[in-house]
Amino acid sequence: MKKIILMIFIINFVFTAVYNTGQTVSVSHQNMNFPVCYGDYPSNNLKLADFNGDLNGGDYKVIFIDMSASWWGACYSSIGTVENIENYWEDNSAVVSFTALSDVGQPYSCNQWGNANQNDIPIIVNDGNGFGNQFWSWFETGSAVPSFAFIDHNMTVFYKSNYISLSTANNKINQML
Repeated sequence: MKKIILMIFIINFVFTAVYNTGQTVSVSHQNMNFPVCYGDYPSNNLKLADFNGDLNGGDYKVIFIDMSASWWGACYSSIGTVENIENYWEDNSAVVSFTALSDVGQPYSCNQWGNANQNDIPIIVNDGNGFGNQFWSWFETGSAVPSFAFIDHNMTVFYKSNYISLSTANNKINQML
């Protein structure tokens, strides 16, 4: 019985998001570097602190993160919706969006993922493999992929979901702006 309770505790700990809606992302997590594996970004690494005006010299951004796994069909099927969201907001300098892709190369590479639809997905970061994927472990919803997170200009989690539509995303981003 003790082994079963311990196993349940471990499973809940491993599959529980670090951040819930209303919680602010820690400065140490904001400063973690993630390798950019696709898209045009000013450096080889992305970190959430790049979008926090308190840490980057006053340039505040709101963030939409798509957390997908390269092996899961539902994630692959959501590429078109994610692209539509990213394309809708691409001319607004106050909005940043990117895909945190886990298990890169199993089977899709970052280039294959980014080129999968009509328009290229602007930025993809490598989110690691298995239980090492950071963005997903911070913001996942119900242990599901894909998961989506919206983070406001104060680095507070505004909204999370494992399903997203263009209208819902636009609504949430407009509320954050």
